[in-house]
Amino acid sequence: LVKEMLQRYLSKLVLHYARKYISNIQADLNLSLWGGDVVLHDLELRLDVLQKELKVPAGIQLVRGVIRKLRIHIPWMALQSQPVEITLQSVECVVSTKVDGSRPPTPGTPSVPTTPVPELSGTD
Repeated sequence: LVKEMLQRYLSKLVLHYARKYISNIQADLNLSLWGGDVVLHDLELRLDVLQKELKVPAGIQLVRGVIRKLRIHIPWMALQSQPVEITLQSVECVVSTKVDGSRPPTPGTPSVPTTPVPELSGTD
């Protein structure tokens, strides 16, 4: 009974923190955690939370953030002697500068306005 209560408590705790930073966390993660290991791929980070937590300067905007691989290991049978491990592999962040308070560019578009280059003619 105590073990089940502890499992429920730790699962809720892990999910609470995961949902704080990750926008597309799966609802069935709780069931996977009961097995002790879960590996998730291509998780979108919550940019509003990261912007605030990292204290990103006013002139910089987070455009996109992705965790390519997240592994959570909970040693249910040895919680007193082994740590809970959370491993992040390949965290990618796209950052741009804000221009006159405008919206950040969408991924794949230039973040700074470009000026057309005049065409050069072959005659002098």
